[in-house]
Amino acid sequence: MIILKKMEVQKARGISDDFVLIIKSADRSTFQNFVDIIDEVTINRVKHYYIDEVSDLDKKLFAQNSSGSQRL
Repeated sequence: MIILKKMEVQKARGISDDFVLIIKSADRSTFQNFVDIIDEVTINRVKHYYIDEVSDLDKKLFAQNSSGSQRL
């Protein structure tokens, strides 16, 4: 999935270094989930990423998406 998004950015912008991944962990995420995503970042050669906290808006959007009422 990361590689597809990375390719979309490259196609839209013409530059592959424009891709920035924001990693946010949910309350139920585990340390193993974090290790797995960092592995994916490495495998997909993501050069720019940062780790952020989940905001209240993120939680609201996720709840709406999970209930099927709205897709992100």
